[in-house]
Amino acid sequence: MQSVHGRQERKLVVLNRYNQPIGPTNAVVTELGSFLGTLARNAMLCPLNIHNWKNMDTKKDLWDYTQEKYDIPDSAKNWALEAIRNARRKYRNDLYENHYKAYDNDDLRMANMPKNEKEKESPDELSAKELFVATRSRKPGRVYKDSNEDTISKIAKMEKMQSRQNEDDNQSFDAFTTVMGHEHPGCLRLYGRGVTKCTLKRKVLSDLI
Repeated sequence: MQSVHGRQERKLVVLNRYNQPIGPTNAVVTELGSFLGTLARNAMLCPLNIHNWKNMDTKKDLWDYTQEKYDIPDSAKNWALEAIRNARRKYRNDLYENHYKAYDNDDLRMANMPKNEKEKESPDELSAKELFVATRSRKPGRVYKDSNEDTISKIAKMEKMQSRQNEDDNQSFDAFTTVMGHEHPGCLRLYGRGVTKCTLKRKVLSDLI
């Protein structure tokens, strides 16, 4: 899925009369389903501490990001969000069965947390740079009250650094941190004030109860 998250061009998605993806090939439909599954497992776009899907306030971001990677009609939005919701439900259930219920105490649960919850980078997860771009891109033709010049400038710098990183094959280079600066105490960027890496990890297990 890293190839999908990292690509610039959009793949065409063809719908049937029920607004469900059917083409243009089975490979594209399968890839789209897998892509939506990665969004369901992303802690920034689908935080586990939101129990009720109705209260998930990132649905617009999820759909906007999907449309950045696929040329898919707006009529498929409900289908896509339903697919993400179902994938997230399965992911939560798997976490509960395999990483909470399977152990007798919190010490063992913390020691056996999923790799992606231990902040080990996974190719299926969005990077901070990708999420920043996805949630701050503006749609053509829409009028906004505030200026977007600073955001555009930051995105351009990140894209340039990312391109240089790909050319040099430097996997340790972080374009997002270089442009935005390091995190401030008490605030985990893209999560909001009061959320830290430590509290975020501990909430993952407690919210699965």
